[in-house]
Amino acid sequence: MKKNILFVLLFIIQISVFAQTSPAPFDLSSGTYTFTNWDSLSPALTYPTNLMFHTLGNQNPDENTPANGDWSCTYDTLNGCWIRGKGTEGIAFRNTGSSQIPACMTNGTGASIYVGDATVALNTTACENITVSWIGRMLNSFNFVNTPPNQVSRFYGIACQYRIGTTGAFTNVPGNYLFVCNSDSATYKPLGTADTLAAVLPDTCNNQPIVEIRWIYHQTAQNAGGPRPIIGLDDINITRDIVTTVATQNKNTKALFVYPNPIFSGKLSLSNATNFMVVDILGQTINKATFAKEFSVDHLSKGIYFVKTSEGEILKFIKQ
Repeated sequence: MKKNILFVLLFIIQISVFAQTSPAPFDLSSGTYTFTNWDSLSPALTYPTNLMFHTLGNQNPDENTPANGDWSCTYDTLNGCWIRGKGTEGIAFRNTGSSQIPACMTNGTGASIYVGDATVALNTTACENITVSWIGRMLNSFNFVNTPPNQVSRFYGIACQYRIGTTGAFTNVPGNYLFVCNSDSATYKPLGTADTLAAVLPDTCNNQPIVEIRWIYHQTAQNAGGPRPIIGLDDINITRDIVTTVATQNKNTKALFVYPNPIFSGKLSLSNATNFMVVDILGQTINKATFAKEFSVDHLSKGIYFVKTSEGEILKFIKQ
């Protein structure tokens, strides 16, 4: 009986050791969450505000691999697996065939330390239409070679995922969620490729005390071997609309909306002609105020934009 109790206690202790830390939630009702910069000289065991970097226990993780500890090495190391600060280009992930030194993990055993993920926590109370935008970067590139002895054929990516609370599995955000290193089955993306991805979170994420969003660096396809690509994560912007309760509204007034949304090319349409202007996520004006019912988006880069009307309405749309 004592042996059984001891076994259970050891099992519980082992579970508690294999754990990652959740960051403090950002109050999204206070404004936009942004991550745009991480210095390679940032000290070990420091993290961006409301964000944590985590370790994984698999050198070739898939998108469902759970974190097993917090990244605790410096951000300028060039040995083995690493999470590296890239200044204004955010951070970079790289895995190798060998795990990192035990000092690179806290809340774990020090074994099987690979990278990794970046996790943001949000308090979405009074928030709706939560939109996540980010940039995936190709930070090294090489020609696809699938024959020995110099195979270069590992396909990796970064997936954006969410969960409500701090436990349980993550789910891919709807639609545009994955940055991949390859253009097709035989071609890597050129060095410097920077793709903007954006998605609106499901309504279940609205008005929650904690929603976690993570970006996980993982293998997207099994292949022959060779080095794993270095992929960057940059320019995270998380926006929202504030839930409002208006007791009295004119029932004959139809709410203004824009379509299609998201939009890839062509003209964004408004449900009614009105005086409006378009601004980007930084508040910079894209066009002068005009009275119209449509707006061409062909000159816009991928990302999040807002239509602001002279009546004070603000409508968000995504260019993909």
